[in-house]
Amino acid sequence: MNILKTTATAALLLTSASTFASTISFSSGLDDVCTTTGCDLTDQSFYTYVAPGDGASWIQDNNAWFNIHAEYSIYEYDFSTSSTDYSIDSLSITFDDNVIITSGTSVIFDSTTVGIIDPWTVYTDVTSLLTSTFISAGDYLTFYVDNDRGLATGVAWSGTATSVPEPSMIIALGLGLVAFGVRRRKNNDA
Repeated sequence: MNILKTTATAALLLTSASTFASTISFSSGLDDVCTTTGCDLTDQSFYTYVAPGDGASWIQDNNAWFNIHAEYSIYEYDFSTSSTDYSIDSLSITFDDNVIITSGTSVIFDSTTVGIIDPWTVYTDVTSLLTSTFISAGDYLTFYVDNDRGLATGVAWSGTATSVPEPSMIIALGLGLVAFGVRRRKNNDA
């Protein structure tokens, strides 16, 4: 009977721990926000661009097309109002010409340091290339685009992220496990 109680309690604790985390999906679209002054977001795609998939849309600053070294930045709106920390599970992108991705003030991906050939013709999973997968509460992913060829330009992305439990929740779970162990030991001694 004690083994049955112990197993049921452990299952309940593990189930409770898993409910602390939730997964969200995010993708590029006109609901994301351009942070560049005078930015005019559009979702047109050039005839050589790959279809990004996963519900993502090509987005760009309309004023940056065919302007060499025109730069603009767009942030992923889904993280902007969150009061929760997240960990990126997956991130795929396609871009034209260069892109730097930041989380808060930290650069987590720089296309100039990786060898993606003709990145506008492929949709690439860059999860393993990220220098960090952590997004602090209140921060968001920002995509800085540089039109270094002076032709068409744009970016599309999609991914998933899982919320990171708050430390107080982890402490509460730990205290629960300690209490469970003390009670079990007390029952075994009796």
